[in-house]
Amino acid sequence: MLGRVRIVLLPSPLLGPAIYRPLAAALTEDGHAASVAPVVGETLASVLDGFALAADGAEVLVAHSNAGRFSATVADEAGARVVYLDAALPEHPPLPGFVALLDSLVEPDGRLPGWTHWWPGAEIDRLLPGSWRAAVEAEQPRLSPDFLLLDPPAPSGWRAQPAGYLAFGVTYRTEMRDAASYGWPVLEHEGHHLQHLADPHGVAAALLGLDQRLTDRA
Repeated sequence: MLGRVRIVLLPSPLLGPAIYRPLAAALTEDGHAASVAPVVGETLASVLDGFALAADGAEVLVAHSNAGRFSATVADEAGARVVYLDAALPEHPPLPGFVALLDSLVEPDGRLPGWTHWWPGAEIDRLLPGSWRAAVEAEQPRLSPDFLLLDPPAPSGWRAQPAGYLAFGVTYRTEMRDAASYGWPVLEHEGHHLQHLADPHGVAAALLGLDQRLTDRA
């Protein structure tokens, strides 16, 4: 079994930190020191700097969704393992369909609406029940498309970092396949993209099990 581990959750910059606190609480109940990094500013550089500061001293980073693009650099600086949680991977260009979606969403000021306004209301209500939608909308930024289309820096050799991939269903099937090709342990956990909010204890158990597989390899 893992001893007490310092875990830092890297939230998607599109969503903000609030919906990751239940997962941090579940990890803390399991005996670990878990916290959620802030999302600082609205540029690639400011978000990366904020993540790096929060991750100082971390042993494990848990990067969800768009935060996965930043995690290799943050892990390299912190000397930490990474569990990608239904996340994008560094140096993976956006798919044409995603680029087309962004083009369709850009507003007259050149920015995107907040993430909850990208999708039908019923779908957002399913993902963010009760007051959680309001919590996300209080924090979510209106980003420029370039934030999502340009690559944050990634260190050379990042694919050899100690890392694992935990997917919720098949939405990130390409990333799962790529992670497996890098030799990372991969686990599919049933659920939707915000499953860490729907079932924080179940997701905590799954990601700790995946991290155990990483430490067993060391």
